[in-house]
Amino acid sequence: QQRKLDGLSEAAAEKENLELAIKAMQAILREQQELMAEKAALAQAQADLAYSENNVARLEPLLAKQFVTVDLVDNARTARQVKAENVVQAQSRLAMMEAQLAAATAQRGESQAGFEQSAAQLDQSKKSVVLVDPLTSQREARAAAVKSASVSWKALAVWTAS
Repeated sequence: QQRKLDGLSEAAAEKENLELAIKAMQAILREQQELMAEKAALAQAQADLAYSENNVARLEPLLAKQFVTVDLVDNARTARQVKAENVVQAQSRLAMMEAQLAAATAQRGESQAGFEQSAAQLDQSKKSVVLVDPLTSQREARAAAVKSASVSWKALAVWTAS
């Protein structure tokens, strides 16, 4: 009966460890997807910045010839500055996502270690049961041998006394 209870508690612990490992893998996948999306956002921000820089480079010579207004060039310069800040923000978000992915990966490693420890404990329990069963049967045989020896000793004592 106790072995069944131990087996059930071991199975429950193993199930819990597997659920933790699944959650950790899901977190890693989620973080990887977010990281890929953030890389795409960074690439887009960099492309927008390059476009703004090219636009300013085209407009500034035209301003000298008075083909464009000062206001148009100022707007282009402001847009370039905004795009540069967008790149910096995207780089920061990407660094944060990479850190979160590293944390999720570490948590998965922790879950894996717990699972392996649980498996080792289960294996140890199984080996303990394998060792206990023969000892239990030997105990009964030895108890019978002691009883037989006790009877023989009493018989010998009665025989020598007579």
